[in-house]
Formats: sequence, structure tokens, C-alpha cells
Amino acid sequence: MNTLVEANNPRKHYGTVTAVHDFSHRFAPGKITAILGPSGSGKSTTLAMIAGLVDPDGGSVLVNEIDITRLPAERRDFGLVFQNYSLFPHLSVVENVEFGLRVRGFGRSERRRRASLALEQVHIPHLANRRIHQISGGEQQRVALARALAFAPRLLLLDEPLSALDAKLREGLRTELGRLLNELSLTAIYVTHDQIEAMSLGHELIIMRGGRIEQAGTPIEVYTRPSTPFVATFLGSANLLDGECLRVNGQTRLLLPFMALPMPEGTPSGPCRVMVRPEDISIVADDDGQFRGEVASSVFLGHQARLTVIAGGYALAVDASNEAIPLPGAAVSLRIRNEKLRILARED
Repeated sequence: MNTLVEANNPRKHYGTVTAVHDFSHRFAPGKITAILGPSGSGKSTTLAMIAGLVDPDGGSVLVNEIDITRLPAERRDFGLVFQNYSLFPHLSVVENVEFGLRVRGFGRSERRRRASLALEQVHIPHLANRRIHQISGGEQQRVALARALAFAPRLLLLDEPLSALDAKLREGLRTELGRLLNELSLTAIYVTHDQIEAMSLGHELIIMRGGRIEQAGTPIEVYTRPSTPFVATFLGSANLLDGECLRVNGQTRLLLPFMALPMPEGTPSGPCRVMVRPEDISIVADDDGQFRGEVASSVFLGHQARLTVIAGGYALAVDASNEAIPLPGAAVSLRIRNEKLRILARED
């Protein structure tokens, strides 16, 4: 169901604290939009205003160009899934899934048909007659998802739905959830603090900071082309370097503490911040190196090693093969993938 949701700067204040103050966005119909940000950035408050659980102090929320800002939550036909599953322990699994259908006035046979279909979709039809205390946390989360899907919501809102689960179970459910939502072509808004969840599930990614949108785009756009130093360091690992772009003999050159690089035409001149990801710095043979550094430490991560290399007074994070990890104190030659450099404006 391709539902167009628009948030036109819904704002929320709690006394002197501004929770959300600059959030305007059109959510892609039939796609998953992940909202990511640090604690207190306004993610959950934004979701709650869209859901109708919190009244905004200003702005509006539209669904298919109809203003629903003051419409009660129970009349919005939105499916909600939260970290706290909010299941009824005295009811069976299938009765929990039927609950929302009963509230909406569906007859008994239609309730059972829809609930059975939803349990099939989340792969737990065999648990239909179990009590909630008889199933695991991961199974309870599936029940909560089935309940939200049973009445065919026009929008699915998920707030940290997997955060209470252990890492291995969370990984499996994340994969299944992405598959299911893509199959259903549901418009979904997914709030999380987990970067892997956000980038693997979201067709679109919103980074929030201080109650506003810092950057929005596809996950690969935001990761490879962050617009601010905050986004660069918040999403993944990043080396931020002080640099300066100068015009020298008709060519723009980027001066870094440990080397100089030619830059494309049109690169703005002046002081700047430069981002380079650890995976875009390689240890190479001396003849191929652009600069040299000294290994300060290494951390074995299984599939690779994360090195800290000192160069030009900076501690650079560098990803290296796990086959031949240099020892602390070793001198190494390094090369940066120039095309992966990102020039950022300085931030106060």
C-alpha cells in the first residue's frame, strides 16, 4: 500500500526543552525510511507525533495530502511496533494478534483469517495457541509485528523494535523484517540507534541531531557523502583532518598535515575539514605510498584489523587485512583513495 506521508515541521517543546523543531520530510511511498540519531535527538518524539500519540505544538502531518495532525491515533490506521511489545499475557498468541481487529469491529471469522495470515507472514503459525509466557523474546516480537500487520495498516511505525534482543537473534530478525516489508511494499518509518539496522533496512536514511534533520538521502549517499562533520563521524568511523585548499600554478591542491593532493576544478579554496574512512586508507609497498606513518596499536576484528597509525600529528584509523597485521611501532607506507575524500566546511 503506497501511502505518502508528509511531515511539515511538526514541533514539540517540553517546558524549556525543544524536542523537535526543524523536521520537514516527504516519506517515500512503499519504502522504508530509517531515522537514526543519538539519544535525545528527537527520533521517538517525531515518530510519536506522526503516530498521533503526541500532539505537536505546531506544524502538520499529512497522509495522501490530507491533514491528520489532530486526528486521534486510533483513527489513523497505522501499525505500531515498539521495543516494549505490549502483549497481553492472559491471551494466546492468536488472540493478541486479533486484538486490534476486534477493536476495529471485524467479525470473528474475518479476525481469525487475518490473524492466521499475519502469523504465517512472520513464520510463527505453529505458536497460535501458546500463551505469551511460553514463547521467547524473539517470538514475542514477531507476535507484536503480526498484530500490527493484521489489519493491513497504511503506514507501519517501528520504534527500536529489535533493541531488546540479543545480537544474533536481532541479526536474523532484521533480515526477515526487511524481506517482509519489501514484499508487502509498505510505507514504513523505522526509528533506531543501530547503524547497521538503519543502513541495511532503510531505502532512505534520515540523520537527526538536536531535534532537526542533519541530513537525508539513501544510506550509501549519506555514508559516502556526509554533509557535515557530525554526520561523517556519527555514521560509521571516519578520520577528520584539518586541511586547506589552495590554488597553486593554476591547480587546486589540498594541503594536509602529512601530504598534498591535487583536487578537481571547482573545489572551493580556503580552510576545510577533510573526511576519509578507515577502509579508504591502505597499507601499501613503499614505492606506492603517498605518506608514511607509525603503527600505534591494532585491534583484531575477525574479518580485518583496525589500526591506529600516527601521521602528521594525527591518529588515523586504518583498516587492514587480518593476514599480516603490523606490530605497534612498525613504520608503514599508506595511500588514500583520493576519490573517496570528502571536503567538508568547518564546524564551530
